[in-house]
Amino acid sequence: MNNESVFKKLNLFIGVVFIILIGKALMEITYMPEELYLYSLELPISTGLVIFGLIVALVHLVSIFLLYFFVKIGKMLFVGSFILLIAVGLFSGVIIFDHIDYFLDSLHGVASGAIILMLYSSPIKERF
Repeated sequence: MNNESVFKKLNLFIGVVFIILIGKALMEITYMPEELYLYSLELPISTGLVIFGLIVALVHLVSIFLLYFFVKIGKMLFVGSFILLIAVGLFSGVIIFDHIDYFLDSLHGVASGAIILMLYSSPIKERF
């Protein structure tokens, strides 16, 4: 497999994982014990931070699409939105994940790291 094929498949993978992760959160599907879920609903949430996080998530999703088609702005959007997603997680306080959320978030982080590595240190960087 050539680098371009691996890059495109990795973009498809991260797009699907990210859509599942966001969809699961928006539909409030959870596999945690009921007591823990009820406790997580009582945690304080900053509405502004949630709105900002959703906007950054949308930009991140668009950047994945742009990377798939090798659009130059997608490279900057992807890295920037990934950093901002991490920042939103840091500033949001306590976050309670179930095992599926944790697994999907870990996959997203690892795949994003692989994409960033390919963007800056493989022959793919010549396409942008």
